[in-house]
Amino acid sequence: MDRYRKIRLEDVISKCKCYRFIRSNKDRINWKYLSKNSNAIRLLETNLDKISWKYLTLNRNAIDILKKNKDKIDYSRLVLNENAIDLIEEKLKIESKLTEEQYYNLDYTNKVCFCGLSSNTNAIKLLKENRSRIHWGGIYLKMKMQLIL
Repeated sequence: MDRYRKIRLEDVISKCKCYRFIRSNKDRINWKYLSKNSNAIRLLETNLDKISWKYLTLNRNAIDILKKNKDKIDYSRLVLNENAIDLIEEKLKIESKLTEEQYYNLDYTNKVCFCGLSSNTNAIKLLKENRSRIHWGGIYLKMKMQLIL
C-alpha cells in the first residue's frame, strides 16, 4: 500500500510540465520516470545523485547532463536518443582505437549497439560509415531508402 501512498507521479511526470509542483513534492518523485522526462531537466540538473542514468540516456533534452557525466552513460540505450549523435560518434571513435579483445571485454552498456542505432533516424551518417554493422531488420523503410541511395 505504501507504494500507492506516493503520488503515482510516473503516470503524470512523463507528460507533466508542472515544474513547481514536482519540485515541491520531491519526496514523492519516482526518479526513474522523471529521468526520462524531457521537461524536467532543471530539476534533474540539481539532483544528479537521484537520476536513473539508464533512463536519462533516453531523454532527448539531457544531452548537456550526459556530456558532463560520460562515465554514467548507458550507451546501449543512448543509441536510441536522436539528439545524442555527437556522443555516439565520439564513443565510436574511442571504440575504433580498442583492440578486438578490449572491445569484447566492454560491458554491453559501455558500447554502441548497432541494433538500436539502426532505428535512430538521425544516425544515417554513422550508419553509412559503418554499413557492415547495420541491423537491417531494425531500420525503417524511409531510412533504408536513404542508406541505399
